[in-house]
Amino acid sequence: MEPLKKIYNTENWSLIYLSLLKDISKEFPKFKIRLFSENLFLNVLSHLGFFKNVSAMTMGNTIYVCDDFHNKKSSTKAITLAHEREHLDQIKVYGTFLFYFLYLFTLPVFFTFRAKFEKEAYTVDLVNFFHEDPDIESIDSELLRMIDIFTGSSYLYMSLNKENIKSWFWDLA
Repeated sequence: MEPLKKIYNTENWSLIYLSLLKDISKEFPKFKIRLFSENLFLNVLSHLGFFKNVSAMTMGNTIYVCDDFHNKKSSTKAITLAHEREHLDQIKVYGTFLFYFLYLFTLPVFFTFRAKFEKEAYTVDLVNFFHEDPDIESIDSELLRMIDIFTGSSYLYMSLNKENIKSWFWDLA
């Protein structure tokens, strides 16, 4: 997987974001971006404290984003959009029903499809993270964040194997 700057042959994150929007719209004609607050169900869950650390979520052909998403840095928006595009591609491969069944109704024993799907999507994030030549402190922080995402409560403990997450992380470095 190539970093977004290489794919779009530019250092300009605003152009990358706009190019991604255009590419996704071509591939997924029903694609939309909406705010969490525009969906009654997500808005209620958000007010109940869910989605505290969630910046985006894909539901069908719609990517729901946090209400301050459009104020974020262009690099954050582009990488988030590329991450969510991976989920759109997964839905295309598995079909909507099977994707969500596998994503939502699995228990974290040794392997979950949620972990598989999120590893594919977070690979986009990490490839772009490492392309920016981060310092060791940033790398350590990102590794801890990935371990927390995959083994913590925010994704319902989708993986119990911290060593597997560390290995995947360092393979991308």
